[in-house]
Amino acid sequence: MKTTPNTVTPLRSPAKPSKARRAKPISENAVSVRLPQMAEMLGIGLTKAAELVRTGAVESTLIGKTRLISVRSIEALVHGEAA
Repeated sequence: MKTTPNTVTPLRSPAKPSKARRAKPISENAVSVRLPQMAEMLGIGLTKAAELVRTGAVESTLIGKTRLISVRSIEALVHGEAA
């Protein structure tokens, strides 16, 4: 008698790997950046980046619905200077 190995048939197809959202590249002469770009520049998460903006640790401007963060203030934060 011929035996077949026990195989399990998946009920669904495997999940596709998600494409991680990346911030747009930062221009070398950029004056301001958006929140995802700031987070990427500093190597931190979006939540922490938003906290830095909310607490005033970095200077930002709201234009319409777009929040722009000053690159100078990000650099000042990194160098330990006041914003």
